[in-house]
Amino acid sequence: TLWLPVGPFNGSSIVDPEMRPVEQHLIPASAAERSLQILREFGADIWLFTTDKWLIDNPGGSYVAHEQHTIRADPTIVSDFSPYLSSACKIVGASADAAGLAACEKAMQEALGSEATAVRSQTYYLDVTPPGFDKGTFVEAMAKRLGIATAAVATIGDMQNDLAMFRVSGTSIAMGNAADNVKDQATHVTASNEQDGFAEAMEMILKRNGVG
Repeated sequence: TLWLPVGPFNGSSIVDPEMRPVEQHLIPASAAERSLQILREFGADIWLFTTDKWLIDNPGGSYVAHEQHTIRADPTIVSDFSPYLSSACKIVGASADAAGLAACEKAMQEALGSEATAVRSQTYYLDVTPPGFDKGTFVEAMAKRLGIATAAVATIGDMQNDLAMFRVSGTSIAMGNAADNVKDQATHVTASNEQDGFAEAMEMILKRNGVG
């Protein structure tokens, strides 16, 4: 059973186990508008997440069914994102063109600067989230809440958006399916998702803590 808060939207929000907001941050409306323009330039599907809605304008997009299964929620179809630009917790560009999305990530980071965080959470998802908050700041917030040092925290990840939490945690474990630059910044590398890498990572953490 979950008893600790969780950090949706790449750690830029904190919610309790019942999904009630503890801390919420939004993307500045101007940055949200600019990010939509850039995603359109690169031909990515646009998804906008508010605190309680997943908004899309292309129900036939390649990853809509995948996301429905992942988050166990249905999207709200809109023809115009404008009314929601001032209440965006996260904006996602979804694209099957991995190289194009990597280029889009770079363009987005250059265009937005410190106005928002733009980083890929999958090879096919580019996430734009509120500035100054990421998985690393979430780790720090949770460590403070628990009264422990970040050096005592272990994190597991496989994508660019996990690097922020790797940088602040004492033990960082990259999945075997992670990109090389993610593996390079981890203290340990485990097997891939398909080869029970998560179970292997948990065993590593338990052994480190003298359990099992």
